[in-house]
Order: sequence, then structure tokens, then C-alpha cells
Amino acid sequence: NLWGDHFHPILVVLGPIFALWPSGATLLIVQNALFAISAIPLTRLARARCGAGAGTAFGLLYAVSWGLSAAVAAQFHEIAFAVPLLA
Repeated sequence: NLWGDHFHPILVVLGPIFALWPSGATLLIVQNALFAISAIPLTRLARARCGAGAGTAFGLLYAVSWGLSAAVAAQFHEIAFAVPLLA
């Protein structure tokens, strides 16, 4: 149980959202949104450095990459909060 067995203070941020929609799916939706948000700064950087066409292609490739798909496929990972910050 992610809420009871481990100490992850960042999960406090999810408290209000989880109170509105108390479901495991809520955690997965938030995780997907965090990963999707990370594509925005990477795409902007790629467009600035490589041009509009290539930059957009790089952003799309990042968004559909196997690494991101595998990370959000089944379980919630609290490290998902770091992905937009690292992007």
C-alpha cells in the first residue's frame, strides 16, 4: 500500500485530488499528466535548437518513447513528480 507502507512526503500534494476521486486510477492519471507535461519544455528546447519541424518530431518521439510508456503503464511511481522538473 503506497499510502500506508512507505513515507513519501510528496504524496501529500495528491491529497486534495485523491479526496475528490479516491481511486487507484487517480494516481495513474496524475502520473500520466506529469509525464505529459515534461514533453512541453523538451519540445520547446528542441524547436529552438533544431527548428520547428525537427524539434516537433523530437518532442513527439519523446512523448511516445518506450521508456515513458513503460514507466506509466501499470504502477504509480512517486518519482513521476521529478520528471517535469528534470525536463
